[in-house]
Amino acid sequence: MTAPHQGTTLLGAEGARELTALLTGSGGGTAVVERIPHPGAPPLRVVFRRPDSPPPDTAPPAAAAEPSWLLDRHVLRLAPAPAVPRPGPVPDLFPPGTAVLARTPSGTAGGRTLPLDDTLEETVHRLRPRHIRAVVELHGEDAVPSESLLALHDALFRTAKACAALPTPPESFVVVVLGGISAGRVPHACSGLFTGFVKSLALEWPGTSVLAVVHESRDLASAGPDAARETVTDQSLPAVWYAGGTRLLWQAVADPGTAAGAPAPAVRTVVAAGGARGIGAALLLALARRDRPRLHLVGSTRPDAEEPDAHLERKEFIRARTTGPRRLSVREATMAYDRLGAAREVRENLAALRELCGEDRVTYHVCDLRDPEAVRAVVDRVTEAEGTVDLLLNIAGTNRAASVEKKRLRDFHAVRDLKVRAYAHLKAAFAGRPPRRWCNFGSFVGFTGQTGETDYGAANDYFNTAALHHHAHGSREFTLGWTLWRDVGLGATPLMRTFLAKSAQFTAMPTAEGVHHFLHELDQPEQPPATVFFGDAERAAIEAAVPGYLDFCRAPAAGGPPPARRSAPC
Repeated sequence: MTAPHQGTTLLGAEGARELTALLTGSGGGTAVVERIPHPGAPPLRVVFRRPDSPPPDTAPPAAAAEPSWLLDRHVLRLAPAPAVPRPGPVPDLFPPGTAVLARTPSGTAGGRTLPLDDTLEETVHRLRPRHIRAVVELHGEDAVPSESLLALHDALFRTAKACAALPTPPESFVVVVLGGISAGRVPHACSGLFTGFVKSLALEWPGTSVLAVVHESRDLASAGPDAARETVTDQSLPAVWYAGGTRLLWQAVADPGTAAGAPAPAVRTVVAAGGARGIGAALLLALARRDRPRLHLVGSTRPDAEEPDAHLERKEFIRARTTGPRRLSVREATMAYDRLGAAREVRENLAALRELCGEDRVTYHVCDLRDPEAVRAVVDRVTEAEGTVDLLLNIAGTNRAASVEKKRLRDFHAVRDLKVRAYAHLKAAFAGRPPRRWCNFGSFVGFTGQTGETDYGAANDYFNTAALHHHAHGSREFTLGWTLWRDVGLGATPLMRTFLAKSAQFTAMPTAEGVHHFLHELDQPEQPPATVFFGDAERAAIEAAVPGYLDFCRAPAAGGPPPARRSAPC
């Protein structure tokens, strides 16, 4: 144990969170406790290290058995899945009472056209459509979405929100994505924005036929018959693909990867976008212990943020900030406390990383990842100093779960754009000097959808299809679809822990297991472009919602029809 020269006193349970994480192994082999002895004083730190070997008076431990992990690794791919339409005639894709959302006249083959301007909601309320059709044309789009495409994505959300306020919800809500996949079964990078949105909306609206049809064809005349047939086909996951005349579905194929053999070469230079807190910090600490890389962390939290009353506990801090002539609202005071807590967490994690890697081998760049010029400036500094980056970790994300009826457009933007725009700005900044490997942190929600997560599902499925797209074009890009972590990140909050316990639909993954999966993935000779981790709880939820779908996933060579969706899996 090492300590600073000037002492400080930890009262009661102060420091217990850090020490508990150290002793249980969930926080790694180093813990940093940082406190301010009095207002205006510099922070003092105590660094604890857990010994790497047993005490001298104990016998060496027996060889440990291979741990039994809670989650299994699955590789996502698009697999043939012939349709089984219901008996009867195939209806028109644009039946009477249809309202159509599209950017160009070619997408409005039938029905009443919805405006993309400020009158969209009023038009939906006036028309009260029985059916919604959205036509998305991707053949002119780059791998990162244009402002026009994001505006259409906004309009899709606004339309759904307006429909949720109608006395009677629409009977169907179908999104047709033209030019969304190649004949070689490579998705357009932007297709996941729409399939991820639809998968989550379908879970919110079990009484409405919600569906996305992603088609190789660039014109509605060719794709329309397939899309119309899908409206009378029992669905499993409500997103289907047509390429080379073959109907395809996502398939999650269990694949443990290559067993550990000779140690993989150490990762030398790492850029982590959003890795100073949460699961990113836990994984960087593990990577630092193993490889001691040169680390560049990029985040919006200012680690030097400090206030005279920052030493107060939450209740006392909020009471102090909500009284007096310059008092804040309770919400504002709570946000201020959380900002100071985030700054403290960043400082503690940076100190721990520097203890492991060296004081001069960890750099933190304050940067809003939604600002393209700020991102470019950071990447310029990094590449000028380091040359080629070995590994980019695209970690940043946030969550504001709510149904489309209650979700605000600004919250939809906040969740989607932190992932999608940050990704676009990183791609632009690294153009011509790409990292050797690019790892996106995705989510299980991108694969299945989730109630209240039309924004989060869209952004994470975009990471899936973007990785598939870039991987097919020679890039070593891959997306890891995590479930909730038990001890860090979103899953560690009291509210989320209560939800997890009640729902029993998600596996709460311990940090040690997440570290194992992450390092195991980095050690693979080649990373598959899209991977998702899930366990018994997720399997039970999927099987209850879509009986037999997991059998389809277990038989990758089979082309039999998948089962139909029964209800929301999560």
